[in-house]
Amino acid sequence: MKKLIFALILVSFSSSFAGSYEHNLELARRFLAIKKYDKAEEVLDRLIQEQPDDPALVPIMKEVYTNLKQYGKLIAVLHEQLDANPNSTLLNIELGDAYLAIGKLDSAKTFFRRAIKLTPEDDMIYRTVYQKFSARGYVDEAIEIIERGRCWVSGDWLTILATTRRLWRCSVS
Repeated sequence: MKKLIFALILVSFSSSFAGSYEHNLELARRFLAIKKYDKAEEVLDRLIQEQPDDPALVPIMKEVYTNLKQYGKLIAVLHEQLDANPNSTLLNIELGDAYLAIGKLDSAKTFFRRAIKLTPEDDMIYRTVYQKFSARGYVDEAIEIIERGRCWVSGDWLTILATTRRLWRCSVS
C-alpha cells in the first residue's frame, strides 16, 4: 500500500515537471526502485524520444525490458551496445541470456562462445554461462560448458559441478 501511495505521489509530482528531462529521468529510476516497470517504461518512452542517445537510459532500458519480458527490445539495446563495444564479455553474456529467454539456443550459444573466447582463462565466465544455462533448464548445455571450462581453467569446482550435474541427470532419468 505504501508503495502505491508513493507511486501516486511520484506521478502527481512528475506532472508538474513533465517537460523536464532530468526530472523524468529521476522519475523513471524511482519507478524502477518500487518495481513499477510498466510506469517506468511510459516515462522511458518519453525520455527516448527526447534524447535517444543518452547513455544514462541504457541501464534503465535493460532493467525495464528484462522485467517486462520484452526481449526483442532488450536484444536490440544489447546489440547496439555490443556494436559500440565488441570486446565486452558482459554484453555477450547478456545477449546469450536474452536469446535463451526466447528459446533461441543457437544464438545464445554463439554469444556465450564469444564471451568465453574473449577471456578463456577466466573461470567466472564459465560459471556465469553455466548458471545462465542451468537457470533456464538447459542442463546438457550447462554440463558441456563446465566440461569445456575444465580444459582451460584449473579448479576443483569445475570437476565437482560436472560430476554433480551428471549424477543429477542420471537420477532424474
